[in-house]
Amino acid sequence: MHNGEMLNQISTDFPDWYVTVSFYVAVHCMEACLTEVNRHSKTHVERASNLRRAYGGTATFSSMGVFRAYLLLFDLSIDARYECIHLGDADCRDADRALAIVERYADWRLGSGSSSSSRP
Repeated sequence: MHNGEMLNQISTDFPDWYVTVSFYVAVHCMEACLTEVNRHSKTHVERASNLRRAYGGTATFSSMGVFRAYLLLFDLSIDARYECIHLGDADCRDADRALAIVERYADWRLGSGSSSSSRP
C-alpha cells in the first residue's frame, strides 16, 4: 500500500506525520476488509459505523481489539492535525502497536500479505 510505503520513510522525529500516516494505513486496511461485505465509506464517521455493523459482533474483531486500535489511531491523528497537541516517542510506539493489530486483522480477514505489514 502506498501509505505503508510512505510510513517506512517517515522518521518518528516527526510524530505528527507518523501517527497521521499510520492512521491512513489503518483506514486502507479497514476499507479493504469492508469491501468483502460490500460496504464502502466516504467519511470517518461512516467507516466507524460500517465497521461496527460488519464486524462489531464477531469474536475475533472484539478479542483482537481491532476497533479500539483503529480509534486510537484516529484520536492520535486528530490530536496531531487539528488539536495541535505535541506528540512524542510514546505516541509513535502506541501508533505502531495499534497499527500492528489492525494489520494483523486485515491479513487474517483478507489473507496473508494484504496489508502493508512489510514494515520493519
